[in-house]
Amino acid sequence: ELQTHLWGAGVYGVSAEGHRRLGTHPDVTADDLWVDTHFATHERCIVDTEPVVVRAPRNLAGVLAVARRAQRGRRELGPDAPATTGATARAVIRTAASAPLDAALYASVAAWSHAAARRAVRHRGHARWERDRSTR
Repeated sequence: ELQTHLWGAGVYGVSAEGHRRLGTHPDVTADDLWVDTHFATHERCIVDTEPVVVRAPRNLAGVLAVARRAQRGRRELGPDAPATTGATARAVIRTAASAPLDAALYASVAAWSHAAARRAVRHRGHARWERDRSTR
């Protein structure tokens, strides 16, 4: 997916024409996902450059913080957020065949982060910026 989407890619840039199309950015956590929804796949270009180093969280608290922030960002976009639940569920089912513990852990983190994001958006609107502190 990273080859066709802007979210999670590290950095993205938009042309002057793209800026005009976007208008004013909403105050949302998932600004990269919001920008992504405004451009078709054929309008995106992945630039050949040095890769961005992304460090995976070293503990469960870090994983949960990042997952909660990602889900909160999707919820803030409301119906404009692209639906990925079906593709994710199929990937978890495929993984369960060869790595059932991994699939179960992923599904548990996903379920928890969905519930936590739902509470955050409902009760506090924009919550603080959750981040993984284990890699800092």
